[in-house]
Amino acid sequence: MSIRTVFLALTMSTAATFAFAHGRTPEATLVELFCAQHGSDQHGYGYLVTASLLELIDKAQAKNDEIQAAAPDEKPPLGDGILFQSYPDMAPVCKQGAFGADGIVEVQYEFPETPDANWTDRLKLVTESGLVKIDDVLYGKEGVEGLRKVLDGVLKAAQ
Repeated sequence: MSIRTVFLALTMSTAATFAFAHGRTPEATLVELFCAQHGSDQHGYGYLVTASLLELIDKAQAKNDEIQAAAPDEKPPLGDGILFQSYPDMAPVCKQGAFGADGIVEVQYEFPETPDANWTDRLKLVTESGLVKIDDVLYGKEGVEGLRKVLDGVLKAAQ
């Protein structure tokens, strides 16, 4: 287990305890932790997502590696990494937006000096083993296109 993994686990535990003690919801805390990972490597998200989403990520990454090995001069489907947000740009501001129906919460990405570049994604939240977890990242304010669909596409493209 890496130092980063231990640190992230302790951070999540501490954040959950702090949130409970200060009246914050688990959902708000999860979005805050999600935003804290914004722009970092994909491995930090592992503790925030459901077991089934993590399994899908691992399978898609393995297929992506196979595709890249077969065609090393071509960019594989996940050549830009796992798409935990609609755009690869690093927004200076990542924050919680509105809570919607069915466990959906908005995540707002903002560029204070270029407001036209702002965007909003949505997280589909579920409770797993007593913890609130991310089960999908839905791109944009509407629709169902999201991380699960992208990962499924990688698996189908590799067949």
